[in-house]
Amino acid sequence: MQRTYFLFVAALLLLHFITTSSASASVANNQNNTIDLNALLAFKSTIFDPQRIIPTNWSTSTSVCNWIGITCNARHHRVAAIDLSYMGIAGTIPPQLGNLSFLVRLNVMNNSFHGHLPTELSHLRRLKYINLEDNAFEGELPSWLGEFSALPKLTVLDIQHNQLVGPLPWDLFNLSSLQIISFTNNSLLGYLPAHICDHLPQLKGLYLSWNYFEGEIPSGIGECSILQVLSLSYNKFRGYIPKEIWNLTTLTQIILGGNDLTGKCQLDFVGNLSKLEVLHMGENRLRGPIPLKLFNSSTIRLIALTENDLSGELPSTIGAFLPNLEELYLEGNEFTGTILTFIISLTNCKHLRRLWIDENPLNGFLPKSIGNLSSSLESFHAGSCGIKNEIPSSIGNLSNLVELFFENNSLTGTFEHESRTKRIVMIVLLTSGSVILALVISIFLIRLKLRKKILAPTQNLLPMATFERVSFHELRQITNGFSESNLLGSGSFGSVYKGICENGMVWAIKVFDLQLEGAFKSFDRECEVLSCLRHRNLTRVITACSSLDFKALALEYMPNGSLEKWLHVNHHVLSIRQRLGIMIDVASGLEYLHYGYSMPIVHCDLKPSNILLDEDMVGHICDFGIAKLLGDGESVIQTKTLATFGYIAPEYGLEGLISTSSDVYSFGIILMETFTKRKPKDEMFTEELNLRRWIQECSPDSVIQVIDADLLHPEDKTVQRKIECISSILQLTMQTNYFLFVAALVLLHFIATSSASIIVANNQNNTVDLNALLAFKAAIFDPQRIIPTNWSTSTSVCNWIGITCNARHHRVAAIDLSYMGIAGTIPPELGNLSFLVRLNVMNNSFYGHLPTELSRLLRLKYINLEGNAFEGELPSWLGGLTALRYLSFRDNGFSGSLSGKLSNFTKLETISLGFNFFTGNLSEEFRALPKLKFLEIQFNQLGGPLPQALFNLCSLQVIDFTNNSLSGSLQAHICNYLPQLKGLYLSLNNFEGEIPSGIGECSRLQVLALSSNKFRGYIPKEIWNLTTLTQLYLGGNDLTGKLPTSLCFEKFLCISSTN
Repeated sequence: MQRTYFLFVAALLLLHFITTSSASASVANNQNNTIDLNALLAFKSTIFDPQRIIPTNWSTSTSVCNWIGITCNARHHRVAAIDLSYMGIAGTIPPQLGNLSFLVRLNVMNNSFHGHLPTELSHLRRLKYINLEDNAFEGELPSWLGEFSALPKLTVLDIQHNQLVGPLPWDLFNLSSLQIISFTNNSLLGYLPAHICDHLPQLKGLYLSWNYFEGEIPSGIGECSILQVLSLSYNKFRGYIPKEIWNLTTLTQIILGGNDLTGKCQLDFVGNLSKLEVLHMGENRLRGPIPLKLFNSSTIRLIALTENDLSGELPSTIGAFLPNLEELYLEGNEFTGTILTFIISLTNCKHLRRLWIDENPLNGFLPKSIGNLSSSLESFHAGSCGIKNEIPSSIGNLSNLVELFFENNSLTGTFEHESRTKRIVMIVLLTSGSVILALVISIFLIRLKLRKKILAPTQNLLPMATFERVSFHELRQITNGFSESNLLGSGSFGSVYKGICENGMVWAIKVFDLQLEGAFKSFDRECEVLSCLRHRNLTRVITACSSLDFKALALEYMPNGSLEKWLHVNHHVLSIRQRLGIMIDVASGLEYLHYGYSMPIVHCDLKPSNILLDEDMVGHICDFGIAKLLGDGESVIQTKTLATFGYIAPEYGLEGLISTSSDVYSFGIILMETFTKRKPKDEMFTEELNLRRWIQECSPDSVIQVIDADLLHPEDKTVQRKIECISSILQLTMQTNYFLFVAALVLLHFIATSSASIIVANNQNNTVDLNALLAFKAAIFDPQRIIPTNWSTSTSVCNWIGITCNARHHRVAAIDLSYMGIAGTIPPELGNLSFLVRLNVMNNSFYGHLPTELSRLLRLKYINLEGNAFEGELPSWLGGLTALRYLSFRDNGFSGSLSGKLSNFTKLETISLGFNFFTGNLSEEFRALPKLKFLEIQFNQLGGPLPQALFNLCSLQVIDFTNNSLSGSLQAHICNYLPQLKGLYLSLNNFEGEIPSGIGECSRLQVLALSSNKFRGYIPKEIWNLTTLTQLYLGGNDLTGKLPTSLCFEKFLCISSTN
């Protein structure tokens, strides 16, 4: 009994001791946790989280160890890891984070963090892993990153896809614990140390691609004995590839493309690299033949040797020893051999997915065994290879084929393609309109048969869908009280406003003007039609608001506006592919309206302004305000509703008869307008000559005269093929049966939307262009964060806002950031956009000087910098941009003389330099501008007389030197060589003498502005014979005499003659 009692007392004492010891330890831990808590609260205060996960979850009511993204260690319960990757948050790294003394891992990748890295992070001596990838950190790399005493355990340093600048701190290469160094896609520069690997025995990955490093690749890289990935592509490295690299037997990836590396191809050493999987040496200046050893690697998955000077015959056994090859890129070299043996050999590569061999003289025929290529093959490019004859039908066996690009060969024929779900007829090369028509008719008949089988006999338009209604108050709120700043446009029955909902969704609010006759009926009709239609090429109704005194529809917002604006207003150039794609969209939507239900719908007012484009440039038919529903058995009905003149069918205009053919007629006119850029009511057309007749008279021999000039560029090697393509399309518009339009476009619709599309290459992120645009992005401040958010490396640059790529090369052809409210500078890297045709940043807050590197943009035709704060003299290198047609530096801070700056522009049509600070006299160099139409240099400080050469430019339509200090007299026969002149603006200068009577020879003159000068004498009577004049400004001179007693002022908008 005593023994039992003793054990009980001992147990109590032991428990008491343990309890008090634990309490003491808990107090110490709580104190340490307070340090971590404060550090994380400081971090929380710098974070902007639109989803409010961090603000809600990181609460002091719970332990930091339970917070999202936080992991504590088991022993001390201290913060050991922070992982906030892919959370869509923004903010900065606060210095207090340096107090997390137990932190081992820091990962904030794929967010929008910005700013500099604080010095206090050097206190994190336990830190092993840093991942800041895909954010917006900026500035130079801090020197403490390379201090061994600061981060002695660091193994992974990943700060790729940010905005870092300057050189790498060389001390970084002294951190012997480092295994991964990754700075891909920044703006780092400088040289790599010669003995780069002396203190990096653990280095496995060196990722420095897409920066501005220069010099030679150091041979010391050969000392990184366990290196697995060497990625140095798209920098400015030059010289030879160090032979020491080929001794690194652990390498799995060598990525050196996009530099200026030279010398003979040394790939015979590749045989030493038994683990190599990726070899990218493209876009350099390597020369010579490829050694056979390259094609004797059982591990290699990707070989890219594009755009070099490699030559020699491709071995007939190229695929025999590459069992794991997935991607082979050899385009843009001088390889020879025969395509037949090359293809036969590659049938051994059972995993091949992508094969690009463009622009190599691999002459011959395609073998029937092409169908035995890998069933995984998705992309096959063999353009300009000298391939002849027909395409073997066996190619249809390639069931996963998505891209087939055989441009610039001598191939013809069609074939059937087996996809997983359906058989699709695909056309590889069409040589005449008759072939198109034959195929069109057959495919159209098949489609109609299918439509009849699918269409249920009882299917009719349903009554208006029961969607949730929106209140007037909500619409007023999201449109800022229907303010003018939100107004998108006005139509026949009301206005359209942009509305941004609380959830961020954007609506187009169509408000009907109930004072207009027919508005009620129009609203009801649009509701009736739109609410029951579901098609990707029709505008979608989201909700509606209807009361006795207010009616509105909330429609899907189309950020790219209307086709009309893209053709005639915006300074954009739609490519052939884009235009054809939009026409396919319209035809597809139209076909759905006509055949999608047993009750056909006739739009009645189809025109470019009623074709809206979404963010992907997909066309949507809109505005069904006067649409007609044909009843059972009706094919034609009569109506008094008027559509838009120029697009309506003759029987509609004369008798009010409409049918589905009326819409197809309108579609035909739009098709003509899309490829000619001429409206049916263009001023060139008369009662005798309309758009259709003009095309008919010019086809086929002179069809180039009617094609939009923006689509044809002499330097384009495929210009003749483009002419043939557009000619075939325009020939279709001449057919009397307008259903052929729809049939043709339906066929193209099949091609474009099928799972195996022909002659449509994916938009590849061209890395040269990507680097240039990322440099531009880094130079831009965007308070709305549109550019930082949208210009993401996760998507093709061709899909970025404001960027347009060309169809053939998928290179950046146009930049349009106009009216975006952004600021910044133009970086020199923009000069690397070698395919750039249009540059438009008007009405922003860009500043600084224009970099000399822009002189490399030899394809540039249009540059608009209007409404910014650029400064400096007009660059002399502008004269080297001989393709330039439009130049606008208006409303900036440019200064200096124009002398010698405006020559060599033999194609220039527009010069707009007004509202700057240019000085000096004008020279006779205008004689070198034979195609100049618009010359606007108003509101500057120019002096001296107008040069004689100016009045010999017979293309000139507008001359504007308003508000300068020009002097002298105007020549007597001022208009002898200016037959096109419509506007002469010389007010607010110091001109003197008499107004020359020769002005009366400017038979098309509409505006004559000579006010506030020193003109004297009589007003020439010849001026009163200018029946085209709309504005006459002669005030503020010393003119005398009487006005004529009989004047006709029918066209005058303004007369000023105070003297």
